[in-house]
Amino acid sequence: MYPMIHPIHRIWAVLLLASGLFTGTASAASVLPPAHNPAPKAAAQAVQAASVQRRRPIPQFTTHFTQAHPASLHPTLRWKPILGTVYYRVQVWLPNGSPLPEERSYVAGCSLSFPQETRGNVKVRIQSFDLDDTPLSEPSALENVYVDPQKKDALFPMPLSRFNSGNGTTLLYPVYNWIPLQGIRNYEVEVLNTNAVSPAQEASDGQLLERGRSTGFDWYDDEAHYAPYTMYWRVRAVDEKGTPLSQFCPPQPMTVDPDADYEVGTLGDSISHGGGDLSYSPSDFAYSYQYYLPFDSINLSQSGDTSEATLERFDRDVLPFHPRYLIIMTGSNSLRGWISGESVIQDLKGIKEKCEENEITPIFMTLPPVNPANIKRAFDEPTAEGWREEMDKVNSWIRSLPWYIDLGTQFDETQDLPTQYALDGLHLNFRGKRLMARAITDQWAGIMEKIKAAKEKEED
Repeated sequence: MYPMIHPIHRIWAVLLLASGLFTGTASAASVLPPAHNPAPKAAAQAVQAASVQRRRPIPQFTTHFTQAHPASLHPTLRWKPILGTVYYRVQVWLPNGSPLPEERSYVAGCSLSFPQETRGNVKVRIQSFDLDDTPLSEPSALENVYVDPQKKDALFPMPLSRFNSGNGTTLLYPVYNWIPLQGIRNYEVEVLNTNAVSPAQEASDGQLLERGRSTGFDWYDDEAHYAPYTMYWRVRAVDEKGTPLSQFCPPQPMTVDPDADYEVGTLGDSISHGGGDLSYSPSDFAYSYQYYLPFDSINLSQSGDTSEATLERFDRDVLPFHPRYLIIMTGSNSLRGWISGESVIQDLKGIKEKCEENEITPIFMTLPPVNPANIKRAFDEPTAEGWREEMDKVNSWIRSLPWYIDLGTQFDETQDLPTQYALDGLHLNFRGKRLMARAITDQWAGIMEKIKAAKEKEED
């Protein structure tokens, strides 16, 4: 079997090698663009070109620094995410007009660092790009960032993950995202049972639930976290030896309460865990199908799962929450990794039996197709020959059940998964997740009727 890894981490390593992380390895920004309008001829050509191509969004900054509210020499900028973006190009010009090296950001924000003598308006422009370096947006308007070198702000990575913020935003296996500090690759994350901690010191053993290390802009926690109280996470920058390079960010709350009486749980691999378009993780909830459902759910999925792994962790991860209904989709990693359809079906039968033994109603979801060419392109991983035939076996078994969610209403199983729904050939993006949610929503009432009828028949 081909070894399973977290695909988001794999592509991060590829992108890191290709471009560097905020290291200034890209070419310097061009000369500061003129403030006046383009010449009439050029403007007419631009209008004509725009009329024959799809209109692209214009990035919008959400943080602003003025002379009344200036930035320090190390500000963090944020902007509205443009879904589908693999990276943002960041261009910076100092007050004297000289450019800084262009940088790339894989999240909707960036940390900057200016020379000590910088004072006045620094100009910043961003633009969104896909994996092929094709623009997905127009360049933003030039943003003036007024810098006062006397301004002193605490230095820490800006946290991005916001759990418990809507339907489907509670994760048993959290993924923590942040805006990395310029030029720093290594980060330390703490998971805490309290927010009464010092930003300059490590948490004590009595305060600490877990501590981990990561590079880049996120950390996939492979440890399940749940408790009847509010937990917290925080992150700081460190060097390769673990020496702190910043303070911790303020503790960020997350609640995963097994006593919260969740009616619906979702169980599976990374497709159900969330994320997609290479740069988005399960805590980017626009990339989670659960976010678009008309009801809340607890996400019990884990990236990298095979069907065997999902079955193995059922008791410890599902039973504490005891949802009334469990939406289950797992097996894609198994099938693309040379595991037979028959083996996956046996794992699914084991999950079904465990549900029924514990008075949980299983609702299996058919598997969407994959795209081997895009998987190879994104991750340099092969896909098992005959995967489609093996997937057909699994989906046929699911369709033999009294009730199930049929994703075949949204995805053509006779064709490879279209790139517009999964850039990497496997992890459905926000468009794909919306289609998954549509299938569930459209079929949910009918499934509930079938479950009700089956229970009434049992009682007769």
